[in-house]
Amino acid sequence: MTNRSLTLRTSLHSEVTTAKPVATAGAGAGASPTVTNTGADERGQVSVTVGASGEAAGTLVTLAFALPYDVAPDAVVVSPADSASAALAPYASATKTTLTIGVQTAPTASATYVFNYAVIGGV
Repeated sequence: MTNRSLTLRTSLHSEVTTAKPVATAGAGAGASPTVTNTGADERGQVSVTVGASGEAAGTLVTLAFALPYDVAPDAVVVSPADSASAALAPYASATKTTLTIGVQTAPTASATYVFNYAVIGGV
């Protein structure tokens, strides 16, 4: 006989807070970018209109979670919403308090890029 256990984890973020994460442009977004987030800590969509100059590969946007996680999330998924956003080769990382979306290719000045995100675990 084999004894196995199953541990289920849940996140109460959606039930505890209705506040959105605060989105802040990173250095890769250039001078005077515009950032919009529609979503929650666990999932959403972030839009970045890059500034007219100074854009570069690297951090495009950081989301500060409305309610910090107890531990860093197990995984984050970032999916570009269109081909222009995909061409930047986006990547993501997360801590207990933030989700950072970066790009490997420098964005085009004054262009808008849209990414969907999902945060998994981190309870």
